[in-house]
Amino acid sequence: MSLCNPRFFNRVHSLTRSASAVKPTSLSYQLPIRTRPHSTHSHTHSHTSHHPHTHHNTSGGVKRTRGGAAAVLAVSVASASYIAGSLYPPTTLQLISPPPAPPAPALGTEEAVKYTAVLEEKLQNLSLVKELRKRQGWYESRPYQDYPEDRRRHALTSGSLRGPGKLALPPIVFAKEDESEAIALVHVGRSLCGHDGIVHGGLLATLLDESLARNALLNLPAKVGVTANLSINYRAPTKADQFIYIHTHVDKAQGRKVTVSGEVHSVETGELLVTASALFVQPKYAHLLNAGGAVEKLLGSNNNPNAKSVGPEGKQQNVKVPQEAAV
Repeated sequence: MSLCNPRFFNRVHSLTRSASAVKPTSLSYQLPIRTRPHSTHSHTHSHTSHHPHTHHNTSGGVKRTRGGAAAVLAVSVASASYIAGSLYPPTTLQLISPPPAPPAPALGTEEAVKYTAVLEEKLQNLSLVKELRKRQGWYESRPYQDYPEDRRRHALTSGSLRGPGKLALPPIVFAKEDESEAIALVHVGRSLCGHDGIVHGGLLATLLDESLARNALLNLPAKVGVTANLSINYRAPTKADQFIYIHTHVDKAQGRKVTVSGEVHSVETGELLVTASALFVQPKYAHLLNAGGAVEKLLGSNNNPNAKSVGPEGKQQNVKVPQEAAV
């Protein structure tokens, strides 16, 4: 019974009233409270029918009853706390009511530059990044690294959403040299939330669309395509202010159509957060949009001079963090 329910307090009051009208032995039986012995020398007269009242300390009974009610209340509170802790463990409570966070540094400030530099250092030192750099037949790239500024300012993920507290860093992408599979590492900031502390589902859909598209477009004849279908399943809340990785792979490539699928995982825990599948189609005007291999360069394909082979003999790519990420 809930402690906030009036019936609970009515029940306690009823027990208090009834307890004073029963014999001490009954009270001792109902509640594990020690009672005082009935002294014989203080009551020499006999307890016969002409003396109907009982000889016990009623004030002591009330005190004992109050103590019993307090014990019941304490047990009830403890039980309620245990149940609440079982239903809402600390992790869930943090998701429901996350701790407050300071605002992200303003663009163009020294704090923003420091914020970005610290985050980039953490990214480069992730165990997953070091592991992926050892894979044979893979290469490393930073998409949108050379995106023209006049276009970047109107782009969503590489422009409008770039900055401290949002997408502070350009992603690192590790991809197979045959472009059949790729892994992108991204940091999602605290300012990308729907519910505070949880990354907005629409933002995750956007990141998946971008990552799946990269894998698909590099398998189309003209390297240009549009999203025909995108299906997403959210498996768990994605906490803000963490590194995630998006693993994509080509399921089927046939002519002007490519089907891809992918998953979003937490880098720290490996937890599966989102799954998705998509169909990309090459439009008829595609040849007009990829003059001089502009798309491959933008996406950081294996043909891009900035891409770097990895493996036992591969070296860490020395990628300068774009200053527009902070300023």
